[in-house]
Parts: sequence; C-alpha cells; structure tokens
Amino acid sequence: MAHSNVSRDEAALVRSAWRLFGYPTKVRSGNIVYELTYTAKLTPWWSLQPDLQYITYPGVAPIGPDGLPRPVGDALLVGLRTTVAF
Repeated sequence: MAHSNVSRDEAALVRSAWRLFGYPTKVRSGNIVYELTYTAKLTPWWSLQPDLQYITYPGVAPIGPDGLPRPVGDALLVGLRTTVAF
C-alpha cells in the first residue's frame, strides 16, 4: 500500500491554471495505491510475477470535447513480469 499527498504549491498551481484557462478541475489531495504481487519460481532459471494494482483517483481529469474536464474513476492495473536468467 502506498499513500501520497499533493502539496499546497501544486494545489495552488492547479487553481491558477483554472483561473488562467477558465475551466474547472478538481484539486486533488492525493491518492492511495493498493498492490498485490507474488513471484513464482517455476524453474531454477525462470520466474513469473503477476501484479495487481488498484489506484484511487489516479490523476487529473482529461479534457472532454466540450472543453471541460471529465470525471475520472479509480484505476485497476493488471500486469505480468517474467524473468529468465542464464
């Protein structure tokens, strides 16, 4: 698990951009990442590592065709790493 906070300076920058460019965006306070991973050694030279991450409020909202930010939901990432060592 990881937790991040957004600094006051970054929040002020977002508010300034809002005033300068005229579109509202949510000033985020941070996010939390939950991660589940495991390394399975299949042979002495080969391992597989599945990875699952759930990220709350992953970033700034993308701008839609109407010029306004679209809502962003949480993100789920699934990955798989393989290692071959000779």
